[in-house]
Amino acid sequence: MSNESIAIYSIGRDQAYARLESNSTLLRDKLKKSLQLSDYPEVLKCIEQGNIFKNSALLPDYPAYVAPVISNSYPFNVPVAIIVIWTVKFEQYSTYYQNLFKVISGLIQASIVRAARFTDANHENTYLPATRVLTKESFSEVVKIRTEMKKNKQMDFQLIKLVTPLMDVRKLDMKVNEGIRAVDVVGVGPNNDYYILLSQADITAANEVISRLKNLGLIGSIVDGV
Repeated sequence: MSNESIAIYSIGRDQAYARLESNSTLLRDKLKKSLQLSDYPEVLKCIEQGNIFKNSALLPDYPAYVAPVISNSYPFNVPVAIIVIWTVKFEQYSTYYQNLFKVISGLIQASIVRAARFTDANHENTYLPATRVLTKESFSEVVKIRTEMKKNKQMDFQLIKLVTPLMDVRKLDMKVNEGIRAVDVVGVGPNNDYYILLSQADITAANEVISRLKNLGLIGSIVDGV
């Protein structure tokens, strides 16, 4: 495809959110962990119809191309993932390039369907539904492992405890992910509070994240443990 801005997202059963699963190296730490599909009505329309979306109208904040990945086994004709090309050169807004994208997406569709199903099954055991928020058990295990690594001076991290208003966890997930990196982890603590584990971060970096979260309407504070 001669492109380095490609990402693959899995789609949850409610088809409300798309979760980032893989992306080109050049997009590392530049993409949100999830997309709220209702923010992209033109893309959503194409996904529901099983068609390729091409941003011919140059809609702001939209990707250049999106290809839906459809399940051809039970449940039939359900989108399970999308392949996204975020940016292209001007000459790649062509029928030839669109058809090439359609062919390549079709060739790898079966593999992506299998991977999406595996990820979805794994996701249900690891994350809260339709989010990237780790369950209490999963987050506890992550903190335990990172704490041991920190003691052995293999890595550093900071913990932020969120003071959250009454907010749907999916909305909270979307907001938090606007203020953190792809390598950071959000999870539920033992008292059902929400925490952010900032990988390879010092106090200064943690305070910068707290400031960004505040601008997003979320209050957080640095804590020593969960």
